[in-house]
Amino acid sequence: MNTIKSTIVILIMACCLPAAGYCDMSGSSEGSADTPSQADIQSLLNVYSALADEHLNCIIRDLRLLASTSEVGSGKWEDMHGLLTKFDKDNIAAAAVWYARPDGGYYTAKDGSTGKSLADRPYFPGLIAGSEVAGELVISRSTGKRSAVFAVPVTRGGKTTGALGVSVSVDELSRILKEKMGLPPNIVFYALDSKGRVSLHGKLELLFKDPFGLGSDTLNEAVKKMLSENEGVVSYEFQGKKTVYFKRSSLTGWVYALGIITDAAPIEK
Repeated sequence: MNTIKSTIVILIMACCLPAAGYCDMSGSSEGSADTPSQADIQSLLNVYSALADEHLNCIIRDLRLLASTSEVGSGKWEDMHGLLTKFDKDNIAAAAVWYARPDGGYYTAKDGSTGKSLADRPYFPGLIAGSEVAGELVISRSTGKRSAVFAVPVTRGGKTTGALGVSVSVDELSRILKEKMGLPPNIVFYALDSKGRVSLHGKLELLFKDPFGLGSDTLNEAVKKMLSENEGVVSYEFQGKKTVYFKRSSLTGWVYALGIITDAAPIEK
């Protein structure tokens, strides 16, 4: 069994194991360069997207559960602080766990009252109106980290009384996925949000970048296709020639991408 196929088997087995604590994704497998087939790449893409989506979906499920507790439902920070502190410690990719009032003022598990507001965040009005948030990219105001927001409304008596959220560190989540997958050096993985911004990447320096500003016309055309279709394959030239398979997440709307570098010679932009 070649290295790629071994990696696929190991990762599929890992996906079947119950998570420890809150969405534990620790662990790794070692990879080395070989030439994967189209079926191998598609299988790896399916495993990669499943790993990422399961972790993020787990966060949403936990938020819903916490939002239903009497401690969070009370709207009193002193009542919910202990519960959210434990959730923060157990969630390995969290940049911040927070509770927000309807006026936008918010608390974090680490710091308590921040003295800041989320009211001007584009996602906040919809959140307070009762809609969940899944994967909105922001620079966290409490930590300064590149983050993806996952949040649920807190309701009491049929009325939204606040919101509970996690700002997920995309740097940490990318690192965890890279370690977990143990991909060979000729395999690239990343994700794009609905606007095309890089939400996950094996190279952390590319996170939050706009691909349309990276100077590659072929990459620009590839990204346009990826944003307009639910799944498919593209080829482009950026830091090497790449053939990339992609599929859209029904959870976040992100486009997960995984492919092979067919010409390893870097083309720095």
